[in-house]
Amino acid sequence: MFTYKHILVPLDGSELAEEALLPALAIAQLMQASLTLIRVIPPFLREVDDQYTAAATDILQEKAGAYLLAVRERVTAVYPGVTIKLAAGPVAETIIEYAAAQKIDLIVLSSHGRSGISRWVFGSVAERVVRGASCAVLIVHQKGGG
Repeated sequence: MFTYKHILVPLDGSELAEEALLPALAIAQLMQASLTLIRVIPPFLREVDDQYTAAATDILQEKAGAYLLAVRERVTAVYPGVTIKLAAGPVAETIIEYAAAQKIDLIVLSSHGRSGISRWVFGSVAERVVRGASCAVLIVHQKGGG
């Protein structure tokens, strides 16, 4: 039988990403696992003036931190002891590195379901996490398809 002690849920601020919360909570409750919510702020393009990049990064970090706190508050009503992590860097790589460093057993994330040109342009964070993670990964597909 699989046993998970530490589950990671990457969130990007979207409702779609939050669809991974219910399955992650169910597994955490069943396994009595710790649950960490992570939000990764991707790097800005460096063509922007450094002064504006720093200010924009500060604003993004503040908003991302407030978002994580709000989600944690909602989740701890159901499952206490949820931790949060705010990180910056390439999204998939940062998730993979954090999971390895923290000995995460399971990553639960949703897939944006992109295909064709948009997948080629934006890539797939979920796909890169599946390929690069050293732990189990559960992908939650978007409700209603699409």
